[in-house]
Amino acid sequence: MIIKRNKNAIKNYFEDSSGVLGSSADLVAIVENECDTYKFIVEMFESKTPVIL
Repeated sequence: MIIKRNKNAIKNYFEDSSGVLGSSADLVAIVENECDTYKFIVEMFESKTPVIL
C-alpha cells in the first residue's frame, strides 16, 4: 500500500471535470489488493478517521 501525506502530492487527486472546489484530505491511500483495503479500513475505523472511497 502506498500512503501519500504531502499536501502538494495529494491535491491532484481532487482535480477532475466536476469543477468542485475546496476539497481536502490528510492522506491518500493507494491499495494494491483486497488485504490492503481491509487492513486500511479497519485501521481507519479504529482510529475514528473518516474515509471516502
